[in-house]
Amino acid sequence: GLRSTPVGLQLLPTSFLGFETFANAEAPPGLVLTYLDEEPPHFNHTCPASQTLSALPNASSAVAFWVPPTAVDNRAVLSVSSTHMPGDSFAITTGAGLGTEVVYVAHDTSGNAAHCTFYVRVEDEQPPQLQCPQP
Repeated sequence: GLRSTPVGLQLLPTSFLGFETFANAEAPPGLVLTYLDEEPPHFNHTCPASQTLSALPNASSAVAFWVPPTAVDNRAVLSVSSTHMPGDSFAITTGAGLGTEVVYVAHDTSGNAAHCTFYVRVEDEQPPQLQCPQP
């Protein structure tokens, strides 16, 4: 939410910084009000679910697709970045790991951040093929 300073005046939070809304009070002359946006953005859709895919035949990877999450904020979202994009190729996951981590990060104009994380696991389900030499 929004926090106001100095202590002593009760200010109503607004969704638009720059507008001053006073609750039954008037600002004394010369008083400078500072609004701090402490509310981070959030993703209005849940983060995509982690997914497990089968590697493409005779390949060591799979292509993953998802609907990117959309970030919203009480003021303004400055940027959204991600480590991967829908349609990227992901390598086979080795061992019992969760897979490749996909992270979306949203920053608002006040420097607050929100994260959305899920995993893409690719399994190799194609049995090995043995080719014996001809006698």
